[in-house]
Amino acid sequence: MSMPPSHEGVVFAIPCAHLFRKQVMLKERPFWLPLQIALVCLLMITALWAALTFESNRWERTAIEQSRRDVTNLATGFREHIRRMIGAIDQLMITIIEENKEANANRIPKWIDESPLLKDMSLQVSITGPDGIMLASSLGLSGRIDLSDRPHFRYHLDPNAPQPYISVPVLGRLSGKWSIQVTRRITRSDGSFGGILVVSVDPHYFSKFFESIDLGHDGVIVLAGLDGIVRARRSADNQAIGQDLSGAPLLKHVQSAESGSYIAVSKVDDIERLYAFSRVPDYPLAVSVGTSTAEIYAAARRDRLGGVIVGVVVTISVIGLGLLLIREVDRRRRQADNSIREQKDHLDAAVNNIRVGMTLWDQGERLIFCNARFIEMYGLPPDQIKPGISFADVLLLRQRAGSFSENAPEHAHKLRSVMLVGQQQSYVLETKDGRTIQITSNPIPGRGWVTIHEDITERRKADDKIAHLALHDILTGLPNRAAFNDALARTMAKARTRGEVFSLLCIDIDRFKEVNDLFGHAIGDELLRQAADRFRAAVAPNFVSRLGGDEFVVIATEATEPDVALRLAKQLTSAFAAEFEINGFRLPVHLSIGISMYPTDAEDPVALLVNADTALYRAKADGRDTTRFFEPEMDRQLRDRWELKRELANALGTDDLVLHYQPIAKTGSDIVGFEALARWSHPSRGAIPPDTFIPIAEESGLILQFGEWALNNAEIALEPMIGFDQLAKVSAARSNPPLDVMMLDPGPSLTAAAQDLIVPFPAEKSKHFADIHPAARSELGVSPCFQVIGLAYNPERIKTPPTSWADMWKPEYKGRVGITSMNSTLGTAFMVEVARMRGGSEANIDEAFKALAELKPNIGAVAANPSQAAALFQQGQIDIAPAIFNEIQLLKARDVAVDIVLPKERGVGYTSTMHIVKNSPHAELAFKYIEACMSPEVQSKLVSAPYMVVPTNSKVKMTGEVAKLLGNSPEELSKKLVVQDWKVINQNRTAWIDRFNRDIKA
Repeated sequence: MSMPPSHEGVVFAIPCAHLFRKQVMLKERPFWLPLQIALVCLLMITALWAALTFESNRWERTAIEQSRRDVTNLATGFREHIRRMIGAIDQLMITIIEENKEANANRIPKWIDESPLLKDMSLQVSITGPDGIMLASSLGLSGRIDLSDRPHFRYHLDPNAPQPYISVPVLGRLSGKWSIQVTRRITRSDGSFGGILVVSVDPHYFSKFFESIDLGHDGVIVLAGLDGIVRARRSADNQAIGQDLSGAPLLKHVQSAESGSYIAVSKVDDIERLYAFSRVPDYPLAVSVGTSTAEIYAAARRDRLGGVIVGVVVTISVIGLGLLLIREVDRRRRQADNSIREQKDHLDAAVNNIRVGMTLWDQGERLIFCNARFIEMYGLPPDQIKPGISFADVLLLRQRAGSFSENAPEHAHKLRSVMLVGQQQSYVLETKDGRTIQITSNPIPGRGWVTIHEDITERRKADDKIAHLALHDILTGLPNRAAFNDALARTMAKARTRGEVFSLLCIDIDRFKEVNDLFGHAIGDELLRQAADRFRAAVAPNFVSRLGGDEFVVIATEATEPDVALRLAKQLTSAFAAEFEINGFRLPVHLSIGISMYPTDAEDPVALLVNADTALYRAKADGRDTTRFFEPEMDRQLRDRWELKRELANALGTDDLVLHYQPIAKTGSDIVGFEALARWSHPSRGAIPPDTFIPIAEESGLILQFGEWALNNAEIALEPMIGFDQLAKVSAARSNPPLDVMMLDPGPSLTAAAQDLIVPFPAEKSKHFADIHPAARSELGVSPCFQVIGLAYNPERIKTPPTSWADMWKPEYKGRVGITSMNSTLGTAFMVEVARMRGGSEANIDEAFKALAELKPNIGAVAANPSQAAALFQQGQIDIAPAIFNEIQLLKARDVAVDIVLPKERGVGYTSTMHIVKNSPHAELAFKYIEACMSPEVQSKLVSAPYMVVPTNSKVKMTGEVAKLLGNSPEELSKKLVVQDWKVINQNRTAWIDRFNRDIKA
């Protein structure tokens, strides 16, 4: 664009021209004038080139550092991607190997074909036998393929070689394609070499992935092993897969550091690049990302070239002007004009290539200059935007183009007023096509003004996104705590000014932690997302926010009365009446709600929230699934309750807490037992009743420590431990045993006798010994009950009751079967029955382990003990499992959908025997305790609901559910049960438990 010389405003481009013009217009000076002119020119040229040199160097440093950060970030990102991908492949390989543990199992699982991980990157999955012959392939076998010479096969001959192995690219003998072999050794159950599992990864998968990243024409991404062999490469020619980089700088750098960067010339294509490298953790691989230094420096060098051109032109101009001033004073003006014109052309070139629109106006509001970006930005006709056009006319043209909607004369007048007083004007314009443009006008004293037009659309979008994230919860999209604090402050200020009332509702999802613990955090997160949707719908248009975890809050500006707030709370609970359906699980969800009112309950935001939270605490303390309004007394009670909790925690382990023993006697004054009662004597509060401190212990979680304290301090205690734990405790302190009575299942009972940990039971002193069924008594102890193992099931899901242990293997029970660890009698007895069903016995249960390997797809959970096995039904995790009769009856009494049957192979019966511990200091009390457990009075209670224990005293009749399933007497019961030989079982049980934990439980 040409600019007429009459517009003096352009002369600012080279301000020194005015100095030259004034100096040469002076009359003849003494001889030193030429020297003065030369020195001024020299200083100007020196300053110019110093500035250009500094800027040029800065541009290059900035470019190289920015590129270094970029390639380092890319290398780190690729490293993590490759680490996770190989880790995922390795995990799949481990899974396949586990399925092929047996010597003859050489199968490629069918699910491999559907694996999204392997579908894109894998050429094949194969199994090679210990002799190097391929046994199976996902591509199928077309003949004998010998791979014994392959490095990846020979690598695994060493059983101690690290796993997995990642090969150099090789040509597949079956696939016929180049591939990277990711392999693992197959170790059979007897420890022998069973061959290798191979996942053949297409190296072009990495190359294609790398090619999706724009690193410029000469950019390169290399995946190489620490052996120097290239596994995959992305470059302009996409070659060099399999190339040896042993002598290349990459290998030297990778061997000395985990990550870093360097500049080097590639041996592949002789291009100098900036490289960033990063070693892949856990694998002998490294990722290198390189970008051409020529491309890095290109923009900086273009800028430097432009600067050099400008510098050269200016230098020539200054020298020329100096020479002209010295030699021909009369030609100085013409030379100055030429220099100005030359500089103006360069200014035009620079201004027309910047990203912002720019206009320069004179004092008469006429255009002196505008760049091409301004015309393009507003879609203006180039033939009409000429120097000299008025500011008002340009506004009219913008109106026609749809980029200006205000009144043109008024806008011009407003801008004129601002420019006259020397102020900057800046505002943001929203165009009809959705762009955001920032317009800034700056006055030029005595000349007019300059206006900059910058398109900030993308920057505004980024700022808006950041602002949104700062005030919203990422998981649910609801406003977060910061947004809530701001909203509450604004609502309260408005209510205070207008004398209004509003309500604040604090809401917790009841037992949300149990959802996370039982189903995992993914289910918990989805529950929170769906809950947020229900909150929005239920309380609209009121403000709802998630403060964190499962805590939500509603600012109910429309709830100006308690009744209205209560109706809103009921709307919320109604919104949560329907169960949540997440990944096949149906989850019932309830809410606890606390409400505080402004200004009745508090007049500042913090206190109002604390009071609503206090009311919420009361709602939860009152049984959850309820709503409570704040009352001033709650605050005092809550503080007192927290103080009591702290003092109770401190009291544990001190003399402030003691146990009192209350004897339990029957008619005739015989003591049949003792009840241990906790008492708390507070040093300042005095005696605190149990009904005060026991609920506090339960709510705060101190009840577990409290229970442990009580058991450790009880003079007579039957600890709820499995047999192995009881034996270990007594064996470790034979002279002063911590237990007086042990109640042991058959296996641990035999061990106790063998280790001389128990003494004979004094039957001659007992009133009830003769009444006990012969199978439940011996010279060493007495059993107060028969234990019966049957097959439990969920009748709501399994409409036809199971009839055999074998029913657990049915395909329809996939993921819904429960079993119990062999550490328990239940788990061991079940394994023996499975062995018998498959032709084994107490002496050999190998068939049971094979059967459980087949059952694995059906197993949904492995319980640690019988109580936990029963609880799995209550939690909905399983539908069928071996279980103990009375454990299931306890669940039925709590309305859990569960029932139990005896399989056609017959149930399993055994006794839990009570023994007096040898060297017990309370042997007499231990005898009385066992005597009480044998009594008809105690057993009559235990045979009834909800315990349903099978009695051993012949004077106690079997009734109710016990009689319905098991018969009316021990004799009838014995016909429905099998009794296992625990002397034989005990000989191998330790080894079986280890094998179960290794092969099944793991």
